[in-house]
Amino acid sequence: MVRKSRGFTLVEVLVATLILSIALVPLLGLFAKGARVSAAGWVHVTATSLAQGEMERLKRAPFRSLANADYRNFEAPFEEYTRKVEVAEVGPDLVEVKITVQRLGVGDDDVFVLQARRARR
Repeated sequence: MVRKSRGFTLVEVLVATLILSIALVPLLGLFAKGARVSAAGWVHVTATSLAQGEMERLKRAPFRSLANADYRNFEAPFEEYTRKVEVAEVGPDLVEVKITVQRLGVGDDDVFVLQARRARR
């Protein structure tokens, strides 16, 4: 007499679970790496935006006041970013402005530098 099977045995379920676990563990590692890359991208986008905003502010400033401008750190919610503004005279009517933005606690590899020249109008 032949018995009809109505389900899976415990061994079959355990083997299937093991195979799925082996296949899914590397995928979990990819998700973690994707989250790290996304966070690093957010830092770069934020630093770029902060540097561009500072450059726009300096464009509106009077030419004579560029060297004496106030270059404090960013306000909330960006207080973990630092800025350094260097203004060098290239000619009598031309200055070079270099803005460096870095996130505190991050290595020197994550430094964003924006550089431009500004002429007297």
